[in-house]
Amino acid sequence: MTKYHSIKRGILFMIAAAFCFGTMTAFVKMATQTMPPFEIVFFRSFLGGLLIAALMWKRRVSFIGKHPRLLAFRGLCGFLALSMHFYAISQINLGSAVILNFTSPIFVAMIAYIYLKENISRILWLLTVICFAGLYFLVGTQFAIKPFPILIGLFSGFWAAVAYSTIRLSHPQESSLTIIFYFTVIASVGSLPFLRLGFHMPIGAEWVPVAGVVVCSFFGQLFVTQAVREAPASVVSPFSYLTPVLSFAYGYLIWGDPITGRMLFGVLLIVVSGTFIYTTQRRPEPAMD
Repeated sequence: MTKYHSIKRGILFMIAAAFCFGTMTAFVKMATQTMPPFEIVFFRSFLGGLLIAALMWKRRVSFIGKHPRLLAFRGLCGFLALSMHFYAISQINLGSAVILNFTSPIFVAMIAYIYLKENISRILWLLTVICFAGLYFLVGTQFAIKPFPILIGLFSGFWAAVAYSTIRLSHPQESSLTIIFYFTVIASVGSLPFLRLGFHMPIGAEWVPVAGVVVCSFFGQLFVTQAVREAPASVVSPFSYLTPVLSFAYGYLIWGDPITGRMLFGVLLIVVSGTFIYTTQRRPEPAMD
């Protein structure tokens, strides 16, 4: 297979992953109409973990890994990111909640500068400013009405960035399946105490969005893994921004979420700045949650 065809396949796999994750967010929104966000986190993590464990058993991948403490910390960060992300989805417009989570590349660059002591160019600092300007245009008018869920959505992007940065300390020594498995175990255990606050066992058709969340996230993770095997992460990662685009479409078509010119301009700034940061920063193999 030529390099061109390999890159083309990688891009197609990432587009498929973006479709899965975008559809997953719509299922999350549906599920949170009758169930609390932490319950969705539990089902997504526990059932998804069983699928990942079966795949690891078949491929004989290590369940422990070479850096268990680092993997556990990464799993905790992923749990915080996912919980905050699902909460934001339940409280604000679907597209806005998803794009807030996709600010993670900005935080990755900042973490790389502060903690990993990597040099940040002036262009990256400019892109960071552009991203936060985009946030202002996107949620500035909504912040006065729902400040808490918007901040929670933004913090989901921060914790996702911490999780991604942690992968850099262990990559390429750890399998992406091992990384995901740790996350599912910690998220399952971490969400258990919160189920006491209002657990609602799905009945009949209520299982449909729950199953959709699990299946879409599982295949999304597999497609991401395959995408970065076929092509460099710097090439395929920008196509992950199709996820918030699809989420905005779902929000508009299903729930009638408003889409204004101001919001679209904000989204454009965030997508452009995030894409350029993706392509200019050295990044690990994604293990998306």
